[in-house]
Amino acid sequence: QKLKDAGALKSRVDAQEKGLKFVREKIAEFADLRTAGKELQERCEYFRVSIPEMNVVNDIDVDLRAHDAMWTEYEKFETALDELRAEDWLTFLSRLYRFEDFLKGWNEQASLMDAGGVVTKYLAKTIGDWSTATSMLKVVRGEGYLTEHWNEMFRLLGIPKGMTSDKLTFGDILEKAAALTAK
Repeated sequence: QKLKDAGALKSRVDAQEKGLKFVREKIAEFADLRTAGKELQERCEYFRVSIPEMNVVNDIDVDLRAHDAMWTEYEKFETALDELRAEDWLTFLSRLYRFEDFLKGWNEQASLMDAGGVVTKYLAKTIGDWSTATSMLKVVRGEGYLTEHWNEMFRLLGIPKGMTSDKLTFGDILEKAAALTAK
């Protein structure tokens, strides 16, 4: 199960990296096309030929920049989230407000982004799901838990055998947010 969760996280990170790389490659390619377009305009002026319409070029430029901004925001989201994920659960649970503040801040940030964008939709859904799970996270505090209590919680959440409370991170719990709210 841990491999599956690690695979899901890696899959999200890979998607982020691929999306950002793709958009930045297209921006570089488009810069070359824009340069060629300017040269074409200059030649048209030189030969006194009518200059072709370039409205589409401007539309593409705006679209590429919007996608770059969107994927850059997602990269910031994942980077900030990685810092929270890495913290051990027993320490983090006393500062759960940091995650609530993170969700609130990113919910506001996502509302400023293009509402039709795939990244914006993903962030809105993820933030909504995690906001719902936040109240349940407060229950999984572990205060007074004995080893059998931890083992039962791990079993219910689908956390692999061998995990102990001192190795548990916020990321481990966060990956099981859907299972937590379901149970």
